[in-house]
Amino acid sequence: MENRSAVLFIIAALTVIAALSAFCVKRNSVWHDDFTLWKDVATKGPYNSRAHSELGRDYKKRGFIAEAIKEWELALRINPYYSPSRSALGIVYLEAGSLDEAEKEFLLALEYGPDYADIHARLGYIYAKKGYPDRAIEEFTRALRIEPFMEDAKANLAAVYVEKGFLYGEKKDFIRAVDMFKKALLIDKGRFAAIYGLAMGYEELGLKDEALALWREYLKKASSGDPYAATAQRHVETLERTSPPLYKGR
Repeated sequence: MENRSAVLFIIAALTVIAALSAFCVKRNSVWHDDFTLWKDVATKGPYNSRAHSELGRDYKKRGFIAEAIKEWELALRINPYYSPSRSALGIVYLEAGSLDEAEKEFLLALEYGPDYADIHARLGYIYAKKGYPDRAIEEFTRALRIEPFMEDAKANLAAVYVEKGFLYGEKKDFIRAVDMFKKALLIDKGRFAAIYGLAMGYEELGLKDEALALWREYLKKASSGDPYAATAQRHVETLERTSPPLYKGR
């Protein structure tokens, strides 16, 4: 009897182990990558906003943009304050060139979620594209306060300063133009457009020596096919003719 009981116990234990093994195999097939994991979670928890948001992210990775947008919109119907879905939608709209829709989603993402540097940087890009340089500068500056070494934000901020410099130059407001070009060069010393603009600004303000030095610097750094090199060379030749030679003494 004892042997028979032992045999029955072993058989029962093996049956349980087999059932658990089958369950584990089934779960492993679900967990083998993020996509199947989140799809399983979203199916079993249809009101889980995070699951739908992560599933949308994985759809986007695979190139299924329409499906990704559906998942993010579903996540936001469940929880309108879920910032990651707002940010993800904003990125898709920005990549599609829908600047107004992207701006709306990024602003909501910041309102409902953490103060992320990359959202401010993207808003800066949107405002620069829409022709609002002051708002662009504000957003890029905020991004760099959060992440001081964000190179894209630095480059874009310098570019906006250069753009403002040329706008001031067109309005003959050369003092402000020079200030903008200097700010750009503080961020990016090698920015050719800022060197070019600053040289023009100095020349218009009558600071010929400073302008001449910058034109020469521009020519030294310019590539062989630079379309503005010839103009810079003409400025150098003109300034060299009109500027009196420095007094060197005996």
